[in-house]
This record gives sequence, C-alpha cells and structure tokens, in this order.
Amino acid sequence: MSRIVVAMDSFKGSLSAKRAVSIIADVLADEMPNAVIVQSPLADGGEGTRAIIEPCMPENVCLIESAQLIGLNLPEVRSLDAMNRGSTPLGVAIDVSLSSALAARPAMIAVS
Repeated sequence: MSRIVVAMDSFKGSLSAKRAVSIIADVLADEMPNAVIVQSPLADGGEGTRAIIEPCMPENVCLIESAQLIGLNLPEVRSLDAMNRGSTPLGVAIDVSLSSALAARPAMIAVS
C-alpha cells in the first residue's frame, strides 16, 4: 500500500493551502484508491498562516500573523511596491501583546 503526503502552500489569490491540498488528494484518491493519502497544508508565515497553525495550537497561545496585520491579503495592498508597505500594525500588535494581560501567555509571530 502506498502512502502519499500532499503538502503545499496556497496559490496566492486563488486557492488556500487547505483547498489546494484537498483537490490534489481527491484526484489521487480517485486514481489510487488503495493509497493512504495524508493531507498537510503548509504556510510560509504569510497570509493563511493562521488558518494552518491555529487548529494545532494550545488555546492559551497568542498568534500574531504579520501578513494579515499589514494587509498583504488585500488585493489593493498586493499591488503596492514592497518599499511602500508599512509594518506599523505589526509593531502595535506586538507592543499591545507584551504590555497587556497577553504578556503572560506564550506568543507566536508568523512573519512573511
């Protein structure tokens, strides 16, 4: 029996990592019905990272996703030159998490 791991990142602006992995796994299952197919969506720290990591995290961990805070998931921001993007929202989120009740919780920062 074959064991196949389908592990991939998203296709920016068209497919989430979960959806891309699901499509490929479905095709493989049709073509290789006896295979064990493991679905493992990935994220590189950019958009979609929260959706991949959060279900696996303990409840008390704070996750700060830079791509979402900076707005990289928004179409109008994607078209901007990288030098014109600001990271102020990320800095504010880190500052607030360190200076509030969240400081007592473990934190994870996903940076793209």
